[in-house]
Parts: sequence; C-alpha cells; structure tokens
Amino acid sequence: MAAEGRERAQQVPAVRSLPRGEDLPLASKTAEDEARQAVQEAHQQAAQMIADAESKAERLLEEARDRATELTNSARAEVEQTLEWARAQASAIINRAQEVAEQLLGAAGLGDEAIERVAQAIVRTAEPVAGSRSTALSRRRPGRRQRATGPRGS
Repeated sequence: MAAEGRERAQQVPAVRSLPRGEDLPLASKTAEDEARQAVQEAHQQAAQMIADAESKAERLLEEARDRATELTNSARAEVEQTLEWARAQASAIINRAQEVAEQLLGAAGLGDEAIERVAQAIVRTAEPVAGSRSTALSRRRPGRRQRATGPRGS
C-alpha cells in the first residue's frame, strides 16, 4: 500500500505556490459587484411589487366604497318609496273610515255637529299612527260631506 501512495504522489503535479490576491483582482470584485447588483435589482423589484399591490388595494377600496354608496342610496330610495306607499295607504284608510263613520252617524239620525265631533275624533286617533303627511290629506274639504237619508237611501 505504501507503494501505491508513492505512485499517486508522483502522478500529481507539485504545487509550488498559491496565486496572490493581487493576481486575481477582477474575479473577486466582479462577484461582489454582481452580488450588489442582484441585491439592488431584488430591492427594486420588491419595491415595484409593493407599489403595484398598494395601487391595486387603493383601486379595490375605492370600488368597494362606490359600491357601498350605490347600495346605500338604492336602499334609501326603496325605503322612501315604501314609506310613501304606506303613508298613502294610511291616509286612504283614514279617509274611508271617516266617510263611513259620517254615513253611519247620518243614517242614525245624528246632527252635523255630532258627526263632525266623531269624524274629528277618528282623525285625531289616526294621526299619530299615519304620520304628519297624512294629516293634510285627511282634513276635510268643504262640500265633501254627504248626509245619508237612511239605511236604504230613503
């Protein structure tokens, strides 16, 4: 075995000296420059990706705000329409109840003063429920009252 080791040692060229650092200046500086450039490019790419993500987030946020505003306005309009419809229905019901009360009281033979008191009591009771808008609609107009002559029109 010792003989084999000597033979291998003779086959490998002898290293007389190592190269000096000054002899290879371009190799080490080039690697450092490449590493710096790679880091700088990575930072620039990361900064660009962050800017793109922030821009996209701003656009999405603005779109979400716009959509929320549209939905809010739509819901508000629908609620207002429903309230108007309900007020109109309440006003119609109050007016019809007043007319029926007047007809019944007239048919029962009560005078205009008693009919007026009962009609006003109906309106006063219904006003808080119907709201202030129906008040103007439920007020009596001159010449509106018709006195019934009897249960069968006699």
